[in-house]
Order: sequence, then structure tokens, then C-alpha cells
Amino acid sequence: NKRGFIPKAVVFDSWYSSLDNLKFIKGLGWVWLTRLRSNRQVDPDRTGNRAISELIFTEEEIVVHLKGYGMIKIFQIVAKNGDMEYWATNDLSMSDLTRQTLSECGWMIEIYHRDLKQTCGVERCQSRSLFFTSNSG
Repeated sequence: NKRGFIPKAVVFDSWYSSLDNLKFIKGLGWVWLTRLRSNRQVDPDRTGNRAISELIFTEEEIVVHLKGYGMIKIFQIVAKNGDMEYWATNDLSMSDLTRQTLSECGWMIEIYHRDLKQTCGVERCQSRSLFFTSNSG
């Protein structure tokens, strides 16, 4: 990209996991990690698409074809409340330890932004600097 920014990974919530977003990040050559909803369509063995929740995980992670995207790795995680979570990445060699580390970093960023909004009222601040308004094009 123009600024030379190369993240270790882009971590985001399932709310932002549209195919367009996944393809955009892939197009930049970056690794992404996100949760996918249980109804996302994948093909684990070239027998047809089905919801992630219908897959049988013989291990905690499997490589599948995400409909409309390509090959991804999915990690099946039992959440603290007992629900199943499905984390996915375009890095087919990502280990579960790396996934855990990156997801914890993502959670810390979520907490930071939540606290910034709730404690400091940043979301109500509508100020702009002169630099960004005159050079933003």
C-alpha cells in the first residue's frame, strides 16, 4: 500500500467478514483472521457446500473452500459460554497458538476502543484537523 503498512494480520469480528472485505485484504497480500458465522457455506471435501456448523471436525482446525472466496483454515473453538465459535484465516499454515495470540490482540483493541468511546466520549467529537480536511482529496 502507499504508506508501507504491512500488518502481521488483520483481525476483525464476523460483522466485517463479507466476501468483499476478505478479498480486499487478500488483494493487499495481508493475512486476515476473523470469526465466521455458523451458517457460512464451505466445501470441506469437494462434495458440495454446507454450513460450517454441519462440518465434522476430527481436529480443532480444518482447511476448506469458502464459497465465493477460496481456501481457508477454520478453527472450531468452544467459547466460554459453551457456544461454538468458528475462527477463519487465509493463512493455511497458521497454528492455533498464533490464532490465540492474534485473537487476544484483537480483543485488547476492542476493549481499548470501547473504553475510549464510553469513557472519553470520542464518538461525539466531530473535530477535524486542518491538515486532513485540506489534503484528504
